[in-house]
Amino acid sequence: MMGFLLLTISFWHLSAGGLIVKPVNLNASTCVTLASSLFSSVTRTLAVDDLFKGLNCTEQSMEINARTHTLSVCAPQSTTCAGHTFTFDRDECLLNILNDLNFYRRALQSHPDYDVVLGPAVLKSIDHLMQDCFSSPFSALTPKVSAHPENTFDERLRLCKTLRGFHARTITINRIIRYLLSQE
Repeated sequence: MMGFLLLTISFWHLSAGGLIVKPVNLNASTCVTLASSLFSSVTRTLAVDDLFKGLNCTEQSMEINARTHTLSVCAPQSTTCAGHTFTFDRDECLLNILNDLNFYRRALQSHPDYDVVLGPAVLKSIDHLMQDCFSSPFSALTPKVSAHPENTFDERLRLCKTLRGFHARTITINRIIRYLLSQE
């Protein structure tokens, strides 16, 4: 029985009174399902032909969040790559995953009329994973509604690159969650 696995890490959160520590919980009973659901939502969104009118999204580069170190801090214990040995740090790994989820949530939400173009599936999947799997202290962002809908080529290209990068990161997140839960 997997049950409820509770992992607590320190998460610095800026509040009116200064920095405080907030716990981040990893709930094993729901994480695998929610991470898989997020991957499926992003995959389905990338398959919508009308979303990228005028460009072949599969041929475009990806926009990966370069501000986190998810790949290196979440590498399995004592992994060696190119002569560098990575030491696994569960707390740092979970924090980087949360930062990635928050980054892509903001990036996708910044797209003009994201609610019409993307639909609710991807953002809701991110929210569910952050809130139900990690019990994340990140709060939902206020929706940005564009008064003048834009669906320019550049916006579609940016959305394509962001979704492709997020798709690759959801694969990583799924693997990491399964790895973490297999270690218990």
